[in-house]
Amino acid sequence: MEQYFLWDKGQKIFFQLPETWQVLNNVVLESTRVEKTVYQMVSESIANPIGTLPFQEMIKPTDKMVIIVDDFARPTPKQEILKSLIGHLKKFA
Repeated sequence: MEQYFLWDKGQKIFFQLPETWQVLNNVVLESTRVEKTVYQMVSESIANPIGTLPFQEMIKPTDKMVIIVDDFARPTPKQEILKSLIGHLKKFA
């Protein structure tokens, strides 16, 4: 059985995987073309959420909010997400 390891604080932590697992190395996932912009996807998600109430049922004009975004080390399209989110919030102000 092949041994694998992870680096942790400068040392190797060894582990084994079940023999029935197929280990893939250098896997390149097939990319698919996205037809919608981030703005459109966020807007649709806000308008039609899954598993929760829509914005207009959760917030009131008197509510206060804080928006927290990730740091620059993450490749998140923060600007497009915030434009859509703030656009929706302004509707309820």
